Amino acid sequence: MKRIGTEMPLTEDERQRLIDELNYWHNNSMSFHADRERAAAAFNCEWRNQHISGTMRDRGEKKAFPFQGASDQRLRWGKGVLKELSALLMNATALANVNITCSAGAHMQERANALSTLLEWAVSRMGVKWETQLRTALTYYLRDTPAVALLKVVWNRRTSISVVETDRESMMAEYTAWRMKDGTVSQVDAQGEWWMVMNHLATSQRGVAEAEEYMPAASTVMQFAIEAKGFEERKAQAVLKALATDPDGEVEYVVENVESEGPEIRAMRYGDDFCMPTLTEDFDYADWYEGEWLTKAELEERVASEGWSREWVKETLENPGTNFFDTLKPEYIDENKDLYNIVHCHHVTVDAQGRAWRWTSVLSLAEGSAYGKRLVRTRRGKWDAVMFRREINSSNIIDSVGIAEEAAPVQGIAKVIRDGAANNAIVGAQAPLKIKGRGIKNALIGPFKRISMNINDDVTFMQPPQFPAAADKQIDTIRSEFLAFEGVGDAQNDTSNMKQDIVSWWFAQMQELYRLLLEVTQDNASDETLAGITNSHDVKGLRREDIAGDFGIKVVLDQNDLNNDKLIKKLQTLGQLIQPLDKNNSLDTYPILADAVRKMLPGVAKESMKTRQEMQLDDVKDEMQNFIKIKAGIMPEINTDGKWNYQARLDFYRSLQENNPAAFEDLSEASRELLAKWIQALEQQAMQFGANAQIGRTGVAGVEAE
Repeated sequence: MKRIGTEMPLTEDERQRLIDELNYWHNNSMSFHADRERAAAAFNCEWRNQHISGTMRDRGEKKAFPFQGASDQRLRWGKGVLKELSALLMNATALANVNITCSAGAHMQERANALSTLLEWAVSRMGVKWETQLRTALTYYLRDTPAVALLKVVWNRRTSISVVETDRESMMAEYTAWRMKDGTVSQVDAQGEWWMVMNHLATSQRGVAEAEEYMPAASTVMQFAIEAKGFEERKAQAVLKALATDPDGEVEYVVENVESEGPEIRAMRYGDDFCMPTLTEDFDYADWYEGEWLTKAELEERVASEGWSREWVKETLENPGTNFFDTLKPEYIDENKDLYNIVHCHHVTVDAQGRAWRWTSVLSLAEGSAYGKRLVRTRRGKWDAVMFRREINSSNIIDSVGIAEEAAPVQGIAKVIRDGAANNAIVGAQAPLKIKGRGIKNALIGPFKRISMNINDDVTFMQPPQFPAAADKQIDTIRSEFLAFEGVGDAQNDTSNMKQDIVSWWFAQMQELYRLLLEVTQDNASDETLAGITNSHDVKGLRREDIAGDFGIKVVLDQNDLNNDKLIKKLQTLGQLIQPLDKNNSLDTYPILADAVRKMLPGVAKESMKTRQEMQLDDVKDEMQNFIKIKAGIMPEINTDGKWNYQARLDFYRSLQENNPAAFEDLSEASRELLAKWIQALEQQAMQFGANAQIGRTGVAGVEAE
């Protein structure tokens, strides 16, 4: 691909500046690691010399140290909060409505429907990877400090290589069909052209390209090989020459198959996977650096797929297992001994006109870069990634504290209280004794202790130390306060408002991810891929013009819809209100019902819900059968429960009168009377379930109800 103005050389000064910036900001991000590790240790109940049983052991693991973890009570409140909030946000994401709107213009709603179908395809195509990466990002977003996560969107095109065998006769049949498709060439003429070219190639040293100069059929056969078979020019010449010269007229060749293409997301952790300037207020104007480990095959494949420098890749392959992302100490990592570390440097430059240009460069331990610097293909002046932050404590993006750091001191103090109480219980479990005697002074009483006693000595049992009930109560109070602070809540604390806020803030950021997914798909999806995207109802394959242009996107969900009981109660209340209030039948209940079914029965919602067009078509088809009955002199039965679309049935007769009046000419007098009564009945039902919905239903004489 020729790149005009979108790819520029990367000077050595620019490369060194990027490496210096990477060094500084990656080293700066490491300052969070010590705090993150300490918080994670408390979060996961880990400590030095920890045994799998939860006790502290000596080096030989022979015995536990008394009162130093031997009675340890593990606490996982933070992990419980993480799981609770992660489940809340994942469930909310699955149930939320993603509403897409398009600017005013022709076919506005059709474009919005097409984009909704495209987004649904993009998410479902990723399958479990969508959930895996989203859950990974949620873990970073909720647990880490800084509590941020980056989700990058990339277009992935997977191909495979296969071997195809063919022969002269088979290829001739394909050529003949191709030539005859427009009806201007006969089968005999097409076969004659084929054999003329084959005979010429078999007896001449020259190829197809040279024969095109004086043989029109050669140009046509060449055009077939390129257009119909998808060969490149050199490959087309080689295959045709081989077919002509092989004694058996057989040939095999390699073809590249596009197995799939579509967007994918990658969750990245601050410090481990990416770094950026610490004081960043607007991510889309910040330089940032992304580390990636690739296999040898992946590196070499990008020479063809991404246009990377072959020499640069070859030099990169000389340093397996070496971490370049941490350039201050590029140490060898044994676990990655078969992988190669590269860094994507995303940097912004501003020209003399004040325009921001967003570039990406790929560096490694090799000299130079993979391709210089390339302009990032995104819309709205944004990076191809979305930054998620849990809290807004200041304008700085990474000023956000995670659950692990918040849980650490709370779990720590509760653990101390619980350990003390448990240790006290251990003492209480011993046999506490009071000993009297001249020969006994300060005796240490322990399990299986042998006590030497004289005749007049005495031993009596004492009241053992009691497990302090106050400790349990204090632990419950600490836990309740912690859960309320995190928005999880319990029997003592209602945190529904906090949960609503947590979900709303997550949705605000998910909107950017959904928008980026659609924009990347708009820019990269091939016509073949679009044509294969359908849904079960009104979209039967997309076209380029269906998805073009700008759009708006909004993610919405009522928090109560996460609870089926509350959802049912809401629908019941709504049903009770609609009938007395909507006297003009102005409320369209279809979206309400469709949304409720999708949330309560997500597994069958698509298959069970018909579109308005499908329901109207069903009414029209049914009415056609009723018209046939009337023609035969039979009065149909009418539905008086409001289950029909009476207006659609009336429109059927009006349309029939306008477009095909002859349909009524062969009606007998009796059938005409039946039809008049039938239309009167439909009009009355349309009125009674419309404007007169609350007045009552009286029926029509001569027409029986179902």
